[in-house]
Amino acid sequence: MQIPFLTLRSRFIIWLKVGRVNFIPVALLPFLLGSMFAWSFEGVFSWKLLTLGLLGVFLTILGTNLTNEYYDYKSGADGLNKSFNKFSGGSRVLPEGILAPKKVQTAAIISFSLVLLIAIYLSYITTWILFPLAIFGILSGAFYTATPIQTGYKGVGEIFIALTFGWLCVTCGYIIQTSSIAAEPQILSLPLSITIFLVILINELPDYQSDKTAGKNTMVVKIGPEKSVKIYTILLITTYTSIIFITVILSVLLILIALLTLPIAIKAIQNIRLYKNQEILEKTCGMTIGIHLLTSLLLIIAFIIHEYQLIP
Repeated sequence: MQIPFLTLRSRFIIWLKVGRVNFIPVALLPFLLGSMFAWSFEGVFSWKLLTLGLLGVFLTILGTNLTNEYYDYKSGADGLNKSFNKFSGGSRVLPEGILAPKKVQTAAIISFSLVLLIAIYLSYITTWILFPLAIFGILSGAFYTATPIQTGYKGVGEIFIALTFGWLCVTCGYIIQTSSIAAEPQILSLPLSITIFLVILINELPDYQSDKTAGKNTMVVKIGPEKSVKIYTILLITTYTSIIFITVILSVLLILIALLTLPIAIKAIQNIRLYKNQEILEKTCGMTIGIHLLTSLLLIIAFIIHEYQLIP
């Protein structure tokens, strides 16, 4: 395949595209939430630890995205996909021959290697508990599509991504600041684990036919679009019951501010029934990402306000 000549600026833009950096906040905000919870409840905060932690999370999801691009291209899943939208089907950089696949794979390996170095350092200056959690995050992200495990090709990768970029990010955000582990931040991660799962699930709907043809047995391929829509609806409702649950458990009334995304969720549930309409499905994919990001942001705001004791 002939790789086109690219200017330095073009190369930079292409690498941003293939790394899908516009999706990276889905993991950064949950990590920031864990850090803000530590500040609000434990009274500890370090900009240095926050910066290193955010860098580690950034590189983890970057490595995950790059690995996905490489292995989805190698399997043919991206090349076969004709119904992709701006939220699904990859960046299209490799199917269009813009970058050499080997370069993308190498960049993914470098990203995960840097995460490992950051994890070793942070584990040394905080607590050893962080290290196995970081290893889980690296392996979960890498083997979502990488051989020989490929959890994303076996209908369970969605669960691992939910654990990694929901539960793990919030929990590690707390651990890095406090050098300890606690139940509360893990409970706090519940709505974000659900919403990031839903982001992955709904993004698989446009790819259903191409994934099925390529042998990429995602959860949607395994259970079918109709059951996937039912699961989406049930879990999106569960997101809001979990918000009420953690409000009671943590006794912070302001957590209920996260219910402000409920109108978007209601519209998404209405839209998902029309998943065969590609235009409506694309909008619903965007709404689902929006729910995840806004829920994360609203919970962060809740704990910042709680720290300053503006509202009990």
